[in-house]
Amino acid sequence: MRTPQGAQSASLNWQQRNANNYTLYVMGPLGTGTAKISGSANQVTLATSDGQTRSAPNAQTLLLQQFGWQLPIASLRYWVRGLPDPHYSSKKQLDQYNHLVSLQQRGWQIQYQRYVAVTNIDLPSKLTLTNPQFRAKLIIKQWQIG
Repeated sequence: MRTPQGAQSASLNWQQRNANNYTLYVMGPLGTGTAKISGSANQVTLATSDGQTRSAPNAQTLLLQQFGWQLPIASLRYWVRGLPDPHYSSKKQLDQYNHLVSLQQRGWQIQYQRYVAVTNIDLPSKLTLTNPQFRAKLIIKQWQIG
């Protein structure tokens, strides 16, 4: 991730149980700085490896306060699956296989560089998200659909 303040890298493990309930583990390089973000319809809680806990009404606010990242997590859950967020207008470009190649939504530009077949579904495995202040490259190493 690149912000005006500098660049950071992290590993994410995202477990989405339904539309409103998820757990997101954020780990710094070599497993340092682990944090667990648990979200529900009404609240998001962040627990850090040093025992601190914070709460906010949504994950975007919590990530900005804790890490300085401003990612629209509610939309990201669609974007990582190669879908526009149905709650917002968008501009999109598709390839010959009907995969998203480019998506503009909520002030973000999402570029899809690679897809992988997972149980007969093509899902993104590499994408880049940019807005005027932020750039994030996501490389998805493993999908589990269950």
